[in-house]
Amino acid sequence: MTGNLGLRGRLMMAIVPIALLAVIAAALAVFAFRITQSQQSVVADEAIPALVTGQGLYARSNLVSNIARNVAVAQNADEIEAASAELDQIASALNEDIAALGALGVDAGILGEFSSQTETLVGNIRDLKDMQTSLFANEVTTRALLDQIVTGANAIEASARGLNTDANMSLTNSASALYALVGRPEESDEAFDTLDKLLDVDALDAQNMSDLRAIAFQIPGLAEQVVAARDKDALDKVKFAINPILTQLQKGIDLMPDPEAKEAAKATLTELQAALDPSKPKNLFSLREAEFATVAELNTILDENAAITEQIALTAERLLGEMRAKIDVANSGVASTIATAEIIMIVVAIAAIVIPTLILWLYVSRNLLRRLIGLNGAMTRLTKGDLDAEVKDNGSDEIAHMARSVETFRENAREAERLRAQNKEAEERAEEQRRTALHEMADGFESSVNSLVAELLTAVNEMRDTADNMERNAGDNVTRAAEVNEASQNASSNVSSVSSATEELSASIREIERQVAKAEEISQTAVTEAQKSDETVRQMSETADRIGEVIELITTIADQTNLLALNATIESARAGDAGKGFAVVANEVKNLASQTQRATEDISEQISEMRAVSSQAVEMISTIARTISEIDSISSSIGEAMRQQGAATGEIANGSEEAANGVRHVSQNMADVSRAAEQFREMSGSARTVSENLLAKAHSLQTEANNFVARVRSE
Repeated sequence: MTGNLGLRGRLMMAIVPIALLAVIAAALAVFAFRITQSQQSVVADEAIPALVTGQGLYARSNLVSNIARNVAVAQNADEIEAASAELDQIASALNEDIAALGALGVDAGILGEFSSQTETLVGNIRDLKDMQTSLFANEVTTRALLDQIVTGANAIEASARGLNTDANMSLTNSASALYALVGRPEESDEAFDTLDKLLDVDALDAQNMSDLRAIAFQIPGLAEQVVAARDKDALDKVKFAINPILTQLQKGIDLMPDPEAKEAAKATLTELQAALDPSKPKNLFSLREAEFATVAELNTILDENAAITEQIALTAERLLGEMRAKIDVANSGVASTIATAEIIMIVVAIAAIVIPTLILWLYVSRNLLRRLIGLNGAMTRLTKGDLDAEVKDNGSDEIAHMARSVETFRENAREAERLRAQNKEAEERAEEQRRTALHEMADGFESSVNSLVAELLTAVNEMRDTADNMERNAGDNVTRAAEVNEASQNASSNVSSVSSATEELSASIREIERQVAKAEEISQTAVTEAQKSDETVRQMSETADRIGEVIELITTIADQTNLLALNATIESARAGDAGKGFAVVANEVKNLASQTQRATEDISEQISEMRAVSSQAVEMISTIARTISEIDSISSSIGEAMRQQGAATGEIANGSEEAANGVRHVSQNMADVSRAAEQFREMSGSARTVSENLLAKAHSLQTEANNFVARVRSE
């Protein structure tokens, strides 16, 4: 089956598997790259963006937790508002991240949990904000109420302090007065009154006011304890202690000696009771209890936020774990694809090494190279001139064709060698024969042309002489005709003279007829000789044509040989270095064909010149033949005129006996004779002119023939 494929087909069959391996390798690589690209696309376009977004989501959830802590520890409303604004931005970003993760194909359940958890956390933070705002407001109210309690207690203490001072001064004054009355019995009543006053009023007022001051001093401390209480128990302890203090304070105020101060202290006491009495609305204890409740709820929310934050962390970890798993799956797929592609590429590489090696060893080395080396050796021997070296190849591909072409070339070279020897001998013989033939042809042509030209010149000279005689005779005839005409006028007186003149005229006419007949004979002979010359020249032209055909055949053979050499050169070029020897032999054949072609071109040029000269000779001879034909025609016309003149003269002769009765007829006939004689003389002049032209052309023909023969002999 592969025998009909040829070298190109076999080489293609040898190259196609290698090309197919390359195509398969490229296709597998492209396929692996596409799969890898698809898997990497999943990683790059989905998993990694989802992972990054998930990490950002987790980071933002941590920020939300931080915001919750910031809200919980905020010191003022500005910090809460700043945290709230930041929370709004982060919440919006969280929603965008969740939407982006949903678009990337993340598990909707996880995203739902994450969204729910973050929404709960954000809601708790907003509740924290409200609670913290409430705590700030409660703190402001507590501080204001505490200031009010401290101010009221201080006012009562100041009033008690003043009354205490007054009581002490009165006590001092009473004691001084009492000391002044000691030792004076007459002043004993007054002394006892002073002593009673000292003991019952001044000392008691001083003691009561001092006790009131001490109680008033306790009020700010208790209020501070209420504000400083950290739990309900501590607050309850203060609450249990505050009621006796308020009762004692009320009692102390009731014991104030100054009514105005007492009334002012009672009003202040009322305010203090409203601020410190747990049964009153909006007292310090209720504010603190509300604060404790808010703080407890805040702590609960913070604990819930911590739990939610942990849940968010777990959810984020699940989310990130899913993304990492997706990346790991994609990376595993990429690694598996790369490993499979590596195995396939290794197999293809091994096949790409083994198959070309087998092809090179089994086909190229053992078949192509062996045959090409054998062919190269045969061509080398042929190049060195060993034409006996056989070129054998039993294949059917281009190498076999090349081998057969080389074998054909060897046979052609041997044949060309034989033909070259034959051609050399044939050329030498042909050259000798050509020279001999040319010389013989030139001799024959020269002899024939010179003979014909000599005969033609002789005939022309004779014709010219005859024409001269005819012209002279015609002149004589004209003269005699004039004389006859004149004589005919005197015919009546001299018939005998007319008869004599008529006889002489008849004799002249017979002589003219004889000369005209001779001129016709010479013209016919000249026409015959011209036709022979024309035939000879035509035969020579035909011989030149046959020689030209032989030369064309030789030229064709040389062209074919040159074409064969060109084909051999092309085949040797295809064979590369193995065909260099073949190219040398082909070049030698080409040079031989070129030499043969140049020789045939030289011969062809000479034959072309001979053809041209032959054509000129044929043309000249044809012109001479036409001229002689014209002379023959003129001679025929002259003969006819002479016959007419002879007839007229005969009539004159016959009528001379009737001269007396037919002078009129004689005069008329003589006029005709005179005209005929004049025409004859003109025709004779034309014949002489034609003969002169013919003579000149005959000389030209002889000159051209001699030049042609000289050129032929010089070859």
